[in-house]
Amino acid sequence: MEETVGASPYRDPELLAACSDLDEEGLEAVLGDLGFAPPGYYVAEFKVLILAAEACARQRRRRFASASETELAWQAHLLAKRRKTRAAEVEERLRRDQPPPGAAAYAKWPSRMRRRLGKAGDNPAQRTEIESKERAKWTVRLIRILKDAKLPAAIEPDGSPSQGRRASTLRSRIKTWEKAGQWFLRTFGGPWPRTVGQVLAYLEARLAEPCARTVPDTIVKTLTFIEVAGEVEAPSRLSTHPAVQNWLEEATTSLAAATRPRKKAQQLLVKIVLAWERTVVDESLPVFVRAFAWYKLTKLWGGMRSSDPQGLPPAKVKLDHRGLLGVFERTKTTGAGKKIEQASLVVSRQAFLEQPEWLATGYGLWKDMGIAAECSDRDYWLPRPSLDLSGCVPRLATYAHASAMSQALARTLKYEGLSGSGLLLTLSGAGLFWTEHSERATINTWARACGVLEDVRKMMCRWQPTCEEGYLRNLRHLVESAQLQIASTIRIAMAAGEDLLDEGQVLDELEDYFKMKWEHSPAEVKDQLTRLKYFWPEGGQDQIAADLVGEAVADSFSGMAAMEEVTQAAYLGQANASVEPEAEEESLPEESDEETAKEEAPPVSHLGKFFISITGAARKRRLHLGGECWRVPGRDYGEFERCDAGQPAPAKYHAVCKQCFPSGVVSQASDEESSSDGSSETSDPSSHGEEA
Repeated sequence: MEETVGASPYRDPELLAACSDLDEEGLEAVLGDLGFAPPGYYVAEFKVLILAAEACARQRRRRFASASETELAWQAHLLAKRRKTRAAEVEERLRRDQPPPGAAAYAKWPSRMRRRLGKAGDNPAQRTEIESKERAKWTVRLIRILKDAKLPAAIEPDGSPSQGRRASTLRSRIKTWEKAGQWFLRTFGGPWPRTVGQVLAYLEARLAEPCARTVPDTIVKTLTFIEVAGEVEAPSRLSTHPAVQNWLEEATTSLAAATRPRKKAQQLLVKIVLAWERTVVDESLPVFVRAFAWYKLTKLWGGMRSSDPQGLPPAKVKLDHRGLLGVFERTKTTGAGKKIEQASLVVSRQAFLEQPEWLATGYGLWKDMGIAAECSDRDYWLPRPSLDLSGCVPRLATYAHASAMSQALARTLKYEGLSGSGLLLTLSGAGLFWTEHSERATINTWARACGVLEDVRKMMCRWQPTCEEGYLRNLRHLVESAQLQIASTIRIAMAAGEDLLDEGQVLDELEDYFKMKWEHSPAEVKDQLTRLKYFWPEGGQDQIAADLVGEAVADSFSGMAAMEEVTQAAYLGQANASVEPEAEEESLPEESDEETAKEEAPPVSHLGKFFISITGAARKRRLHLGGECWRVPGRDYGEFERCDAGQPAPAKYHAVCKQCFPSGVVSQASDEESSSDGSSETSDPSSHGEEA
């Protein structure tokens, strides 16, 4: 320790003696800066050095008190010479002993927290309190801007000018305008622009820097925010002036041509999702590693944003026979004062690709981990891991921590097949190809590829939420049906070897990423892509596919489709209409082997088949085409008729489904019946609600 202190600024006895006024926490902070970890082991030894420094400092002060000016000047000269000599020696020793820069990839699970958030997890309500204080601080600065600009709201204050914005939004707007206000003050003598020409002058100055593509739009939006907060009347607002809007459109076009395209989150591959499921059920791995893989899967199937887990308390998440159901207290688009105050997290038990038990297993791990750490009542979803990864600590994990944990998880994922097992991601930097936004982008892509209806897809991922979702009673049923449709379709594609999800394009982009960002040999890149590739061209299907499908579905695509139909029917309680009562079984004539085999065959999928739903007291009969809408016979209708012979005659039904047949009529139907039946029912706005 003496050598370390001697090579630091604390080698001066006066400075070291000043540390005697610090408490235990302050001494640990000083030791941490000096590189001692954990610092608690060296506090006592450090205190001994401080006592020695105090004695030395007192002796020096007594000697200097009686010295002449000549002696003081000579001592200062000697001290400067010694410092210069010692600095040269230290620099030479460091240059000689310092090893070369490390090149190993960082793969440690983060378990320390930034000092400014050190107490955020101790009290479940403390983070909310900190956010409120932060918002109040920026509101005060906003009021100061309004007063300096002498806007109407500052002259006659009538309420809070923050407009219900979050603290992060207020900070962004205020920091942007404070920079602009300083420019206006130095250029035109006031912190607020008085004419449109002054606004355009500032925008031109920023454009000439040059600035990023989004800067002009951000400045105009900030000006709009300040004017609304200052209660400037609409005709007098500078931000909505036609000259400003025309300039903004022109600048956006010119900047967009000179900047690179926006980087979008990459789609996750099936191999990675399968590895997550296997990690959850692998009892040989540490608890937090398994629990974090479960978190990634719930984030995927729940369509969560990267910031959504910060507003999801574990106390509001439950697991029942249908799946996982939770309530977000606040997200980016929901919360107090927003169009939708609360959003729901829905994950079906049927949302799996290989391991059906991943949801229940991971939920038990997550719940037990919170109980063990005594943080089950926290107001956020993702905590930080303990040092040994056997549990968690009551600390909030931010985006940076979640990203680092995702990279650490990626380094542990396994590649399993008939030829053996190994790491799934072998090349350094492979996990950086995906971000914390990839889960939401993936489920959205999967939903499109699997034919989920646009309205249900937006509802599942909470894209552009509407007020209707707050009143929708069957929201969970719609989302679970969509998740079941996605999972079943992907499992069928996995058995058939069909690249329904267009993962070939993702792998091509990953190959380009390796060539541009990293220096790997072509053989290494090829091996990595082979490990990640699931869907192969005909004749070259991956060996691992044999491990992921059962013998009943490995022979043909139709076998897998039939098995999925049976699985859906069993889950949703569909009755087998072809089975006769046991009482009538004895009176039936003896059947041939061909008839018996035909009767015992699995039921045929409803996809592409006509069926008629029978609903209501009036027993309204509506014609559907399986797969064109989200409704499934036996699940969404207790009573229905199959039309195995093809399209039924118009006399068999009253109306047609307006989602299966958007035109309102069915081909081959007579004009008179189509216009009387189809148009009258499809124009009824309550028909969809009745079926739903």
